[in-house]
Amino acid sequence: MKLTLDRLKELLSYDPQTGIFTWISPPKNYRRPVGSAAGYLTSLGYIQIGIDCGNYSAHRLAWMYMHGEFPEMGIDHINGNPADNRIENLRAVTHQQNMWNRRVQKNNSSGYPGVYFNKSANKWRACIRVKGKRIHLGYFKSAKEAHDKYVEASKEHHSQYARTHS
Repeated sequence: MKLTLDRLKELLSYDPQTGIFTWISPPKNYRRPVGSAAGYLTSLGYIQIGIDCGNYSAHRLAWMYMHGEFPEMGIDHINGNPADNRIENLRAVTHQQNMWNRRVQKNNSSGYPGVYFNKSANKWRACIRVKGKRIHLGYFKSAKEAHDKYVEASKEHHSQYARTHS
């Protein structure tokens, strides 16, 4: 059964200021009291909500609740916090645009996106991906200098989707 906007609003209330869903009328097999927060935190930091034998990401449900239809595109958390489902923090994006705003990976030694230490040059290297191609931005004495160059290029190539902080 496909989730409809009517069914969503029959079961849940959404507060766009806080991004929190609460149960209005939990399904019979759910043991959640009316008014309690809906969903659970996944290992990746997203809120998931079970409805009628299906699991849905809260950010996608928030989009549906406010815009009237389930999003066809990806939904990006502008501030990078996957549990922050306030409508002002959500935007429809392509997969590529969403990748431009992702957090620094845990195995990144510099702490900055697009910045890596190059042992052979003994310097920090900055690079950026544009249309599937990696562009070398230069070698720098410090990770901060490399990051500054990455931020400049990211703003140029990725516009409002650029992640300019780590």
